[in-house]
Amino acid sequence: MPTAPKGGSTITREYYRDNFPKRLMKLTAERGWSYYDVARETGMSPSTLYKYYHACIMPGVDTLAALADVFGMTMDELIGRSVNKESES
Repeated sequence: MPTAPKGGSTITREYYRDNFPKRLMKLTAERGWSYYDVARETGMSPSTLYKYYHACIMPGVDTLAALADVFGMTMDELIGRSVNKESES
């Protein structure tokens, strides 16, 4: 899977669409969860999460925040975007 642009760079819609579902599936599998488990933890419907996992729809910011919370990471980490720590200083 290609790496996302580093801090400050824009992630294209195509990158997001092509890579976010793979990232979401990987994170889910690493925890031994199903998308039903993620749905329960986030309060989302399984059918909506299915659409995210299969790139039928793209989640908005609120949904990304909820997913990031469930996976214990930032939204940047969730979508596979590296944060340039030097630019934060």
